Amino acid sequence: MLATSPVKSWHCGTASTGYLKEGTSALPSSPGDEVEIATVCFHCSSSDPCYWTTAIKIKKCSNFWIFKLPEVPYCTLGYCGQQQ
Repeated sequence: MLATSPVKSWHCGTASTGYLKEGTSALPSSPGDEVEIATVCFHCSSSDPCYWTTAIKIKKCSNFWIFKLPEVPYCTLGYCGQQQ
C-alpha cells in the first residue's frame, strides 16, 4: 500500500518521498477490470509537500490493490509504502 499522507524527506531510502495525493481518485472498491488513475506527490520540503507529481494506475484484486508505478521523474525521488 502506498503512503496516503506526506512522509518526511529522507525517509523510505530516498531524498524526496512519494505518497498518494489526498483527494485524488479513491482506491477501487470492487475487484475486477476497473482501473483508477491517481496522483502521487513527491515531498521535498516542508513548504511544498507536492513539489513533483506523477500519475499512477490502481486496480483492486480480491483483498489487495495493485499499483502500476512508473519510473520516478528524478533520481532523488522514491515511492513510500505503509502497512495497513
